[in-house]
Amino acid sequence: MAYRGETWSARELPDLVVGERVEVLWSPLQGDDGQGRAVAVRIDPESRRTVYHPLTRVEHDEFGFRSDAPVTGETYASPPEGDLESNRKKLARLASGTDS
Repeated sequence: MAYRGETWSARELPDLVVGERVEVLWSPLQGDDGQGRAVAVRIDPESRRTVYHPLTRVEHDEFGFRSDAPVTGETYASPPEGDLESNRKKLARLASGTDS
């Protein structure tokens, strides 16, 4: 996601669904360089408290590509499995009557 002219990764956010809106703000108290960093603000569904999740800045190479992106022909990386995919697999196992 883009915020303040930088690209930030939301991969570490728990229970995030594709297309979900995330409120982002700037925290001057966080960050390794003392310059602050972006944080995502979410409401914990169980405790109903506000939770702040620090976001990771996405670095780009000289051509504008993500520096952590997989290289074609060298590596393959699939996105992490979310709740939707894991629940879909559970339902398929229940429907077929298998354990794995």
